[in-house]
Amino acid sequence: MIPIPVQKRPVLALCLLVAVIALAFMCPLAIGAKKSGRTPRVSADKAWAQIVPEINIFWKEREETPFAAKKTAWHIIAILKDFIVKYPESQHVPEAYYLTGIAYKEAGFIPEAISHWRIVAKEFSNSKWADEALMQILQVYDEQGEARKKRQLLKEIIRQYPDTTSAKAAWISLALESVIRGKNISFIEGEMKKLERADPNIASKVPVFLELKARLSLYKGRKKDAIEEWLHYLNLTTTKGKQALALYEIGEIYRSMGDFIRARKYYALCARDYPRTSYALFARFRLAQIHERELGIVPWAMNREKEEESSQWLYNEILKKFPRHPITQEVIYEFAKLKMRRHDLSGALRLVEFYYKTNPNGSRSHLFLTLSDEIQKSMRSKSESEKFLKKNLQACLELLKDSFLKDKLPGYSDTAKTLWMRLIEVKMNKGDFDGVIREANSLTQRFAHDNRLREFSHRVRKEALKKKLQRLIAQKKYMDLLNFFYNDLREFKDVLSWEHNLLVGRAWDSLGIESEAAFYYGRAFLSDGEGADNTTIIMDWARVLAAIKDAD
Repeated sequence: MIPIPVQKRPVLALCLLVAVIALAFMCPLAIGAKKSGRTPRVSADKAWAQIVPEINIFWKEREETPFAAKKTAWHIIAILKDFIVKYPESQHVPEAYYLTGIAYKEAGFIPEAISHWRIVAKEFSNSKWADEALMQILQVYDEQGEARKKRQLLKEIIRQYPDTTSAKAAWISLALESVIRGKNISFIEGEMKKLERADPNIASKVPVFLELKARLSLYKGRKKDAIEEWLHYLNLTTTKGKQALALYEIGEIYRSMGDFIRARKYYALCARDYPRTSYALFARFRLAQIHERELGIVPWAMNREKEEESSQWLYNEILKKFPRHPITQEVIYEFAKLKMRRHDLSGALRLVEFYYKTNPNGSRSHLFLTLSDEIQKSMRSKSESEKFLKKNLQACLELLKDSFLKDKLPGYSDTAKTLWMRLIEVKMNKGDFDGVIREANSLTQRFAHDNRLREFSHRVRKEALKKKLQRLIAQKKYMDLLNFFYNDLREFKDVLSWEHNLLVGRAWDSLGIESEAAFYYGRAFLSDGEGADNTTIIMDWARVLAAIKDAD
């Protein structure tokens, strides 16, 4: 009877031993899972679903009540960071980082926003959010005019993360810069075809690809195709700034086609639906231009600069808020061209200078450099207007004082010389001989090492002095002649010739001061310059010497 329980005990002990061993293996796995932060995907999705309503409220506040959104932003940042810490391997982490960047931007912390978008673009480079994060960074750099930082980031992503969504978006963004500059068009078209062959869904993965297609179509003159591609882009991108850009660019195309009704429609949509983007301000500016055109108001009328929503008022707002934005560069270029058409060349030049001061490496530099050449060409054109020459000469001389602008905008030294010489010639023709002498001296002082200008100055001062003295002799203003001669002698002492001495001698002679007259007649004879009338000089000299002798 005893053996039965004895047989059961080893079985029970064995069962207990197996249970203990199983628990021993399971506990470290459970602890390790907890330490590493690994949690089931179901719980991560559930946690994300709980956050989504709060994110949606934030998005709504961002559009309707920006002030409230700034407060909500910190709460959103906190819950998103908490989610990232708890569920680091969740499929929602790239979106969480992206939204954290949006919230930081809303709170006004731009560097923090950029750092979170960089994480998405680099660490989750194949995520669908990589393109959107990169577009957000580029939008900030565009608004700040940081073209160098923009290119540096794009090249860095291409180099470090090749064959990823981020790298494709970066390459497309660099290609956009080239298309805007009108460079490497054939090469870019070839590479785009390769991208489409390799991945037919490239546009849905990297929506900015459609922007590149639209800009290429526009470059080729296919405006209707460009509109279709912008509309497609509008429907695919989730970035508010890019949606606003698409509407604005469609409006720009219709405006260039002369279809102001459709242009107004898209500008109005941009201004209404995306009021917090930079493109909303540009759209309002275009709407004001269209409205003023219909009313027959002169574009950029300075007398309306204090009227809100006038084109001039909005232009000033653009310069104040977004001085380095690429579209601001287009607006400045347009204004400079208008000033050229109005023959305000110095005003156009000031706008070119403003562009280079605010956007030294801007994408529109080639346009402004061409415009600078056109301004100089117009300045050098034949003009007899002293006011026109003076104004443009002053603008050139001001530019030459700035070494940075002097290097960026070549040719203004030669333009200034040409204008100055022409101004002197105009003064000579008008009989402003004092002005000729004064300007010729200033010219040689400003360009002291130019032998051609030194010879020109010597010749015109000599001629002007002669004509000035002849006119005073003819008017019998002998005392005025002598006062002018002795007071301003240092201005023309280096150009005195036999003719000048002869005329001064005649002034003294006419006043009956034979001793002084004899002195200058003698100097005239001894000067013995080219074409000197020595017979007349000797006769006059002999006559006054005889008079002096008779007086003694």
